[in-house]
Amino acid sequence: VEIQKGRIKGVVSSQILAETYAVLTKLPLTPAISPQAAGSLIHENITQEFHRVHLSPGDYSQALQRVIDRNLRGNLIFDALILQVCLREKIPALLTWNQRDFLKLSDATEIKIVRP
Repeated sequence: VEIQKGRIKGVVSSQILAETYAVLTKLPLTPAISPQAAGSLIHENITQEFHRVHLSPGDYSQALQRVIDRNLRGNLIFDALILQVCLREKIPALLTWNQRDFLKLSDATEIKIVRP
């Protein structure tokens, strides 16, 4: 709502659009969310409302170094990419249902990790 009213700037990386599509189309729902419905949901709720940014080669390098420096494994690299975009864009807060993993990746002074 705050983004729709223009009170805050919402930012999303292009990578998140692909991740969102993957999650929506594999949810164990009956009936399942079709590819067309997933595309509509993404368009109406994300691409129309959020400013889209793209990851650069440097972003990938910095995210990789972040997980290496913290001795983190596996899928945390994808969260590190999200965090990297937020840091690059100087976003003051990252809203996520996955606070635990983002807290592993960030220092308290870098960005506020908020559960919606």
